[in-house]
Amino acid sequence: MRHLILCGELVLALNLILIQFAVQDCPDRPCYRLTGSTAPTIDVFVTCCGEPLDVIADTVSAAAAQDYPSQQFRIFILDDGRSKQLRNAVALWQERSARRNGPLVHYLSRKPVAGIKSYFKAGNLRFGIEETRRRGGSEFLASLDADMIPEPDWLRRMIPHLVLEDGLAIACPPQVYYYNLPDDDPLGQQTDFHIWFTIYEPLNDRLDAAMCTGTGYVVRRSALEDVGGWPLAEAAEDLMCSSALSNAGWKVAFVGEALQHGLAPETLRAHVKQKKRWVRPIFPFNAGHMLHK
Repeated sequence: MRHLILCGELVLALNLILIQFAVQDCPDRPCYRLTGSTAPTIDVFVTCCGEPLDVIADTVSAAAAQDYPSQQFRIFILDDGRSKQLRNAVALWQERSARRNGPLVHYLSRKPVAGIKSYFKAGNLRFGIEETRRRGGSEFLASLDADMIPEPDWLRRMIPHLVLEDGLAIACPPQVYYYNLPDDDPLGQQTDFHIWFTIYEPLNDRLDAAMCTGTGYVVRRSALEDVGGWPLAEAAEDLMCSSALSNAGWKVAFVGEALQHGLAPETLRAHVKQKKRWVRPIFPFNAGHMLHK
């Protein structure tokens, strides 16, 4: 078994080297920053499902403090946990944002329907997309996990990629910094993400095969409408969305700037659970379900 694992690692390393040579003449994606007070409209989602209130509060506060024209973006807390405490907190955040002439902050929570699957995060996102469209939908959508704190210029750095390239559906930043990990990182969590987002995803982007990174992305609403809305899946909804957009002729971009900081699982049990949730959908996906171009 040990020899098989070693052979597999060698094959992956060889593939990586060959890909590096194949794309060595392709330039990396440039970095941009939107300036001035003219900016497209964005609805920012914070997807929640039972996370601690203080964790959500940090994310919402950072989203509301974006260096972006306050009349051009709205924040929607999409609460699948149906928390009364969170609903009450949003009312306070609304008042605070209004006093500072900040963006509008809204609370949304879908009601479960007997006999109909919720599709977890994918269903929550689709609900948010449809509900915000009824409320005068923005040109672009952005999404943050409940525990992902964006940098103040997150939107200003992401939106130019979509403005400058009409065929681009979604721009995605990496998940590379986790502020709760110990210095020795015993489970190698920081290392896993560092390898993926500093080596593999930049290469995927140069090969026009980038994938949605799950949080911090900005997406063109019309592109999602073109594929029938956010694809419904019980896991790996970001991968499914990337493939649906790619198969419809849209492009997916990886933007190699560290623009968000989050929390990693703090126990071995939580770490394994996260890995299983990510890996389980990959097998039927690779067997022929919506293969990514």
